[in-house]
Amino acid sequence: MAFILRAIATILGLAALAVGGVLWWAWAPDIPHDELVAEYGQPPSQFVQLSSGVTVHLRDQGCSDCPAVFLIHGSNASLHTWERWVGLLGDDWRLVSFDMPGHGLTGATNDGDYSIERAAALIDEVRVYLGIEDFNLAGSSRGGAIALTYAVANPDRFTSLALLDAAGAPWPPANPDEDEDEPFIYTLMANPQVAQALKGFLPRPLVEQALRNGVSNQGAVTQPMIDRYYDLIRHPGNRDATLERAQMGYSLDAFNQAGTLTMPVLILWGEDDNLVPIALAAEFAAAIPQAQTVTYPGVGHTPMEEIPEQSATDYRIFLAAAAGSSAPEPAANSQHQPGTALFGYYMPLQEPPVQVGDWVLDLFYLGSDWEVDPWVADHAASEYPPAAFDFSDPTSEWVQGEVGGGYSRQLRVWPDELAVTADTISFDAVSEELGVVRFRGHYRRDLILAAEDAGGTDEVVLEGELTIDGVVYSNIRFGWFAGD
Repeated sequence: MAFILRAIATILGLAALAVGGVLWWAWAPDIPHDELVAEYGQPPSQFVQLSSGVTVHLRDQGCSDCPAVFLIHGSNASLHTWERWVGLLGDDWRLVSFDMPGHGLTGATNDGDYSIERAAALIDEVRVYLGIEDFNLAGSSRGGAIALTYAVANPDRFTSLALLDAAGAPWPPANPDEDEDEPFIYTLMANPQVAQALKGFLPRPLVEQALRNGVSNQGAVTQPMIDRYYDLIRHPGNRDATLERAQMGYSLDAFNQAGTLTMPVLILWGEDDNLVPIALAAEFAAAIPQAQTVTYPGVGHTPMEEIPEQSATDYRIFLAAAAGSSAPEPAANSQHQPGTALFGYYMPLQEPPVQVGDWVLDLFYLGSDWEVDPWVADHAASEYPPAAFDFSDPTSEWVQGEVGGGYSRQLRVWPDELAVTADTISFDAVSEELGVVRFRGHYRRDLILAAEDAGGTDEVVLEGELTIDGVVYSNIRFGWFAGD
């Protein structure tokens, strides 16, 4: 009998040690604000008190004299989620980002209001504090719902709206035959009793699992990123705020008014989003007739972190177009800047190549400024337009010439309108074979000039969107060859 009692005591002791070990492993107390600021809130971070009394963690970066873009993060994220975009867009735009209440280094607020509507009101407080009259607005995930809520309430305040894997649209009914791929930490937070009991416990692997579940490109999840998310959710008040938000539903009021928006709207979405499904992109597109939609195969919930270069390029092109649409749209050639065109053959870099039927895109040709400028000013100034998209039919016979060879069926599309600026190229044409051909691209003259001695470069010197007969080919990228 004594042996049995000793065995039971041993088992209970080991169980207690195991439970104690688990609790020690999962114990994650709040981290003091000042300690987190020292790690994540150094310049260019600012801490500014707004008219409502809320002190927010804010960054105002990029080109201070350029048009402003406000970047609104999603639930449990922070302004850091936009830093790759800031680096890619900062030469031409003023980028404003800040931590929403209950997030990042802003932390808890005195009124404890973490609703979508309160967050949308904060956007205007930041705008007034910075003295910005109008701006472009982009929101990711819950930040998309916040941005849309602000947009329908202030339609004349900003130039454009971008929604990245945004919440706020009617959620498609769940398929009961499919297993939900929801991170375990979200399941816990959805249960108020469990969440309150475990509020001081937060195993780091659960945070990592939630991050990895949200992305398709696992390489985007780095150890510093996991550290940052794990640390910032432990800012005083952030876990209470997270629990409150987990109990809130999404109002459809803003979505139901989205059709009243008249400004340009861009919808960016990862096709492999496990958190906010791709079906919602179609819901937004149907509700906002003028919206342009770009989706990314193999990308999850955060395009700005998973594919920052590609998503920033799409947004840059959209912003450039939106900047010209706030007034009546001018003719393409009125935007031209003389002396900006650089001669050369712009060679497609993407795989697979653009193909329309049998026609495959071979290159884009652009003449020198002394050819382009007179033609833009007066189309009759030269016999042939100084730009063209060249296609060939690889099913046709290969013909060997004196210098190289090529397929016997060739197609050249000349522009009806052409404009080149220091950083953009626009091209409009109507082709008998292909229909309407339209290109809007971001142009890197600096890279071309740097490669002149070498006669060419495989770096991306031109990237943009090509539309052929209503079909949009996004993220078309070109290197450059000087030719003979």
